Amino acid sequence: YFHNGANFNLQVDADAASTKKDQTPHFLMVGTLEPRKGYSVSIRAFSKLWKEGVNVKLTIVGKEGWNIRHLLDEIEEHEEFDKRLKWHEYVSDEKLVELYSECDSLVAASYAEGFGLPIVEAGQYGKPVIASDIDVFREVSEGASGASFFEVGNSDALADAVKSFIKSKSKVTKGEVKPWPTWKQSAEQIENVLVNQDWYYHYKPKAGAGFIDRGSIGKSKMTGPLSKADTKHKIEVIEPPFRESASEDIRINVKLTNL
Repeated sequence: YFHNGANFNLQVDADAASTKKDQTPHFLMVGTLEPRKGYSVSIRAFSKLWKEGVNVKLTIVGKEGWNIRHLLDEIEEHEEFDKRLKWHEYVSDEKLVELYSECDSLVAASYAEGFGLPIVEAGQYGKPVIASDIDVFREVSEGASGASFFEVGNSDALADAVKSFIKSKSKVTKGEVKPWPTWKQSAEQIENVLVNQDWYYHYKPKAGAGFIDRGSIGKSKMTGPLSKADTKHKIEVIEPPFRESASEDIRINVKLTNL
């Protein structure tokens, strides 16, 4: 494995960019708009806050992904769109640095992630994160300037986490920037793995030889059907039912996990 880098190749005065004219608590989400990212959870959470009279802003940065026409409608038809709810499909590195610097906290609401780079990027500007409680976010949040976690997929829990953050915000100052690899160091990690063969795991069979070279793992073949015990799985709903258009069948996005 290797760590993604978290530096922008820019000379930007982050302290100057972080000077806010508007003191309304500002939350940022970064990443492609797709079902597993949990954007609907966040919109429901912030809609609840706005209905309760809580004055907060949510800015989303991310290009349009797959199976999210219903999400785009939810954003663009929201009464707070272009007011306290903003969406930038594309921004420059300079603008993204500005948004990281201006926000009070990053929100990461994913159901599943491979890494979670925005959490670490926010940490490079001393910003904390409010994240869904998944293992990878627990790991990479070490690169953030403080983190709190909420139940995955629970918009009420996220709304409560935001209110708790706002309540404690007067006691929160810009956090310490945590050390994290640059993209140059990230590339060096990959090179060390591929060129120097410094692998984190070595393949070891359960029986037989104690070590088999990576190029000689051998052949595999199907010898029979799996037992019912080996096919057990669970299905979790990650998005409510929706239609991409009025003429289409109802869809539902789920997560399938083998047990």
